[in-house]
Amino acid sequence: FITLPIKVKKSDVATVLDLNEILKAGTLLTADGKAVTTVTGTPATTDAYGVVYEDVSFKDSQSPDATAGNATEVVSLFVHGVLYESEVKFSDSIVNGKSAEKAALSQILFV
Repeated sequence: FITLPIKVKKSDVATVLDLNEILKAGTLLTADGKAVTTVTGTPATTDAYGVVYEDVSFKDSQSPDATAGNATEVVSLFVHGVLYESEVKFSDSIVNGKSAEKAALSQILFV
């Protein structure tokens, strides 16, 4: 498998953090470290690039300007290899969203 280190700003992933400010493994991110946007349609479109490899806590993360939303963490983004499909947080609520996201992650084999 291949993971890439990517710098992620807290405000860019605020919508996908859990109550404890943790970015969970299996969450999809874009190439620039933001929450994925998947739009329904025929075909659906997405900007998914990779899958968060391990949980990352943003609680008490440091910010260069003391603004909480500007805090950053380095996240390992899984971009190539084999993953259990059940462990990935696909957009199941969006029509054709999961199919679009899987297609965008073409270097990942889901079993």
